[in-house]
Amino acid sequence: MLNEEGNPLEILEARRIIEPEIAKVAARRRVKKDIENMHKTIARAQTFRSQEAPKDIETVVEIDMEIHKIFANQPIMRLSYPSNKGF
Repeated sequence: MLNEEGNPLEILEARRIIEPEIAKVAARRRVKKDIENMHKTIARAQTFRSQEAPKDIETVVEIDMEIHKIFANQPIMRLSYPSNKGF
């Protein structure tokens, strides 16, 4: 497992390898509520992106975290990232 002092590029590289497979498992195990939450969050993101005004980073991060929280609630994610108590 990577520690907090890992090189950000190495961490991103590892995430690109691991996360697609975890997402596949989470998708197979999803429930109706997960799908509904994902649709709401995607709609919010699309509305936010379509606005002409400059985007504030706080809202971008908030929307991104909402999507990650939906996946983080899957048992496979809790096993894969047990230290992610920030979700």
